Amino acid sequence: MKIYKFFDWDPKTDQEYDLSGREYNDLIEVCFKYSGVMSFTSCGADIDLLQIIEKYHISRPDNIKINNSIYGYGDFTDKQIGLNFYRLCPNLMDVLLSHTNGIFEWIHGWGFNNPENPVFYRENGSIFFSSLIHEGEITLTVNDGEDVSKITMINGWKKVSDFSNHGYSVTAK
Repeated sequence: MKIYKFFDWDPKTDQEYDLSGREYNDLIEVCFKYSGVMSFTSCGADIDLLQIIEKYHISRPDNIKINNSIYGYGDFTDKQIGLNFYRLCPNLMDVLLSHTNGIFEWIHGWGFNNPENPVFYRENGSIFFSSLIHEGEITLTVNDGEDVSKITMINGWKKVSDFSNHGYSVTAK
């Protein structure tokens, strides 16, 4: 397994990064390629969008185990935090690609009224892609045989070399 992180800002260089336009489209396409389910937290988000994607809404699959404290939600239930799951299909991908132009627009704030923190899960329930949009951080957790080279070659991606309970060290790619 390989872990890649993307941050919207590099404190060492004071440079900002974004994944928008074609880069955003490529990211969403690769997430759909290797995933079967996604989730958002949707507290306060645009009701119109939630109604559009409601037809793809599913209960949390049994094989997706989430410790909500990892996501900063403590011991709240999915319903209390507005965590909703959706079955992936081409129509849902079209909605995601047409609703925003960048991954960091999936936020309820900063002029956006969207569900937050998209997470993509493989069919076995493991996480392929996760995000903490308020923090400007996204993560790809890549298994052998999953080709993300088109995504991780974009400036801002870093391969994580050591992931532990005490943090991680990031190496230049």
